[in-house]
Amino acid sequence: MTTIIAFLAVAMVMAGVILLISPALLMEFIQENASKPSLRASAVAIRVVFGAALLMEAADSRFPYIVGFIGAIALIAAIVIAAVPKASAEEFAMRISSMPAMFMRFGGLACFVFAWFLVYAIL
Repeated sequence: MTTIIAFLAVAMVMAGVILLISPALLMEFIQENASKPSLRASAVAIRVVFGAALLMEAADSRFPYIVGFIGAIALIAAIVIAAVPKASAEEFAMRISSMPAMFMRFGGLACFVFAWFLVYAIL
């Protein structure tokens, strides 16, 4: 499971780099793919896998309650994403993709902080 969590940390760093350097790249991707069912399915699957991995590794981490809580939130988010109607999900994705670039850059910084936390707490 630590391999999956290491992959999550690397993915978060890569997302952070993209958001810091070129947030428009991510915005365009979301706008082009918001209506595709595969985007929602992959969002649900990724949250389930990483949520389960975090829950399984929580007991062995430096911060078991926090890591377990983040894992539970990921699983709850997967359920919510799966339950939200398609039109509402598309509208939300379009709203996110039209945010100012500065907000996206703050999101990139948050990705770095979260990745650092995962590495410190679990690996």
